[in-house]
Amino acid sequence: ALTDENGAVTDRFWYGPYGELVHRTGTTSTPFLYNGRDGVMTDENGLYYMRARYYNPEIKRFVNRDVIDGNIRDGQSLNRYAYVNGNPISYVDPFGLGPLDWFKDIDRYLYRKTIIEPDRAVWKKGIEFYLEPKGYKLTAALLENSLQDNPPDLTFSGSHEFVSLIKSSPEYRRLIQNIVGEANKSKQKSIYWHGEIRFEENKDLFAAVHRAKYGVTTLGVLKGDKWTLITEIGDLYNFEFHMRRLYGEHLKEWFANDLAYVDQCLGAIVPYDVTFVISDTRKSWK
Repeated sequence: ALTDENGAVTDRFWYGPYGELVHRTGTTSTPFLYNGRDGVMTDENGLYYMRARYYNPEIKRFVNRDVIDGNIRDGQSLNRYAYVNGNPISYVDPFGLGPLDWFKDIDRYLYRKTIIEPDRAVWKKGIEFYLEPKGYKLTAALLENSLQDNPPDLTFSGSHEFVSLIKSSPEYRRLIQNIVGEANKSKQKSIYWHGEIRFEENKDLFAAVHRAKYGVTTLGVLKGDKWTLITEIGDLYNFEFHMRRLYGEHLKEWFANDLAYVDQCLGAIVPYDVTFVISDTRKSWK
């Protein structure tokens, strides 16, 4: 139906399942007829312009072939001239690219446009104007990677600056010193150690990792008077709620953590795995 500026109905339209005009009252001129709510326009020749191609309601087919191949698992989609896979009651195709479940797909679209994308934009601004200027390079890199639908897992090794950041941290140095010290005391020739590490002193490591969820594994071999060590620190990059900690030291970090937890629940931030592989040497002592 069409209304005037006062909301009074001036025209009504009745359509068949495939958009064929059955009956009309009123004479208002408008290009937005069948599926006009979704932006579909009707040409003077009676064809519906669905953006990517034209649709003819008389033959219940598109005039142009679909630019997108069908799916072998959906036989109806292999007909590249068919309208909404032969199901116009359940679906619409305002873009001429394939059937849409209007309520489900439009709701998903609106959720993305009103929640996901704006929230991700805010976090990206936080990276640009706070984290990077403040020197939170690791925190910025890990957060930025999470602001996408399917973030790839990240691995840092060799001489990467984030590996060097961990290697220079007091927590890592104490951990390796203790592991090697125990191995020296017991006169071991090799090391296999698995445990946990928490980063508290470096603000970047605290904000980015804090506690490695998958733990730490250190392998070592004694060659002569030197230990050759490989340490792998694995973490699930995600956020847990810590409202109880909103006081004292790291107040800003905990507050940001809880905001990120909310956006993680909403889907704007997506968890993924991150791994640091650290090569190191330590001198043995007797």
